[in-house]
Amino acid sequence: MYITYVAWLGHIIIISLFVPLYFNLIPINSWYGIRTITTMSSVDIWFRVNHIGAKYFIFAAIVCLFFNAGLLYTFGKKGGDYLYWVAYTIYIIPLLLVLLSIKDN
Repeated sequence: MYITYVAWLGHIIIISLFVPLYFNLIPINSWYGIRTITTMSSVDIWFRVNHIGAKYFIFAAIVCLFFNAGLLYTFGKKGGDYLYWVAYTIYIIPLLLVLLSIKDN
């Protein structure tokens, strides 16, 4: 049961980390955001890629929250904890989409 709350907390943290990037509040830096040679080469590319990436990751986190809620509803307190890792694999999709958007620039 505790793993359910830890999983939810992880998704909420991901959402809160990507909201400033979605609203273009974070300038180019070397520690926060989607940092590649391409994104750090131009302010326009930085904001565009981080905005797109944040949108994808926030959407993935919301999907994961609903997935975890469905697991809790389906299995209750008795089990299903082993399936929560599946929700975190959903984050591979926005990561690939962001990498593709960087390649297009």
